[in-house]
Amino acid sequence: MSSATCPSPCTWPGATCTPIAKRSAWTATWRSSASRRRSGTPHCSARACTTRHRPPTTCRLARMACLAPGEPVPRDLLSRMAEEVSPLLRADALRRLSAVGLVEEGDGWLRLHRLIVHFVRQEGLHTEAWPAVARALTGYRRAVELGQLSGSALEAVIPHLVDAASRDASNEPRQAELCATTARALRSVGDLRGGAPWLRRALHIRERVLGPDHRETAQSLDDLACLLRDLGELAEALSLYERALAIREREHGAEHPETAESLNNLAILLHRQGQLEAARALYERVVAIHELTLGPEHPYTIQSLDSLGRLLREQGDLDSARLLLERALAVSERALGPDHPTTGITVHELSRLLREQGELDAARRLAERALCLSERLAGPEHPYTAFVIHNLAGVRQAQGDLDEAERLARRALEIHERKLGPDHFATAASVNRLAGVLRGKGDLAAARLLLERVLGLRAGRGVAAGDVGGGQVRPAADLDLGVHKREADLDRVR
Repeated sequence: MSSATCPSPCTWPGATCTPIAKRSAWTATWRSSASRRRSGTPHCSARACTTRHRPPTTCRLARMACLAPGEPVPRDLLSRMAEEVSPLLRADALRRLSAVGLVEEGDGWLRLHRLIVHFVRQEGLHTEAWPAVARALTGYRRAVELGQLSGSALEAVIPHLVDAASRDASNEPRQAELCATTARALRSVGDLRGGAPWLRRALHIRERVLGPDHRETAQSLDDLACLLRDLGELAEALSLYERALAIREREHGAEHPETAESLNNLAILLHRQGQLEAARALYERVVAIHELTLGPEHPYTIQSLDSLGRLLREQGDLDSARLLLERALAVSERALGPDHPTTGITVHELSRLLREQGELDAARRLAERALCLSERLAGPEHPYTAFVIHNLAGVRQAQGDLDEAERLARRALEIHERKLGPDHFATAASVNRLAGVLRGKGDLAAARLLLERVLGLRAGRGVAAGDVGGGQVRPAADLDLGVHKREADLDRVR
């Protein structure tokens, strides 16, 4: 590439012209570069380019053009899309693009001009850049599941996931992974219903392309079942869980972490249905598998201890539950840190137990800590955050601060109604909590109306009586804080 065609503001023809003229000059430059690539004319590589020759600029634009037009692109996503290019070259490429008005820069994000997106796609230049973009986007799934990406940072990636999953039909296995990642992201920000169509599409692709008994098909079955369970569609969720478990036991055996994932999810569903003894047996089996294959300090081991402790609390074995939850919290704080999502879930569960044991001051401290973590990691409007608020309302009610309890109970109810719908079991629990607070304040008429609503919800789809008794939400960690199990990082035990 000569200096006349190098996309630099100091060497472009008409460098002082309008942005449209600059973009036209750049368009001619890219067409020339694309023609060279198609004709086999050598050009410098991203790693070997000099200061004068700038393939990273063209590479960066092509990859950005694969993303949702007009949407801000997080800088982390840009870095993931061009990991093979040195940070200095990436920064220089962005500086040049910004200088000629092709890229708008903000705090932690960039936005590519729609004209460039249109041109790149029209010329088909994005096709060679697409695999790197798809790899970067699907890589976010693990970050979400391990609690490394949440809140506003995750919300900024979702438009690009949705756009990519909608468009990539050239490689069906890759499209299935994009669909699954999109659903996982939507679920983590509380949009459960929005995630369901993507999981159904991923399952359909994998069943058709890979077969009904493939391990990736089992993962899609499990993912969809988890989401349907959280939506209260328990019958369909049970059928999908059983299919996934059969595939994994046949593929991996009875003691593999992926088998444990299916067992754990099935246990949560039985727990939800009030089948506590059956759920307890599965939880204990999951704990044993995780401790054997992953070790006592792995996040999944901690989560399985948390689940078993929660069940023991509901069975009334408060002392055993407390020992398990305190053990899980100590390990989680040491191995994962005090601000990890898994730690936050255990803090929340221990707070609920201490409330039942009457240690209200300690319960309040833990509940407020759990709320602070959930608001920061999942967001203030996430359904899981509403669960934590629901518990804090119960603590304040038990302490006699009914005005604060009412404020919290109404906030939890508003989030659950908006995010999960008026008929969800969590909404029923929130209604019940508010009714109890209003009854304590002497507003019996309002309390009666709410309790009549609870009775109607109990009779509705997906709500068992035990789910709303006493204002309890069972189990609170079902709508996860970004750490729901998937064994993507367990290569050493496969």
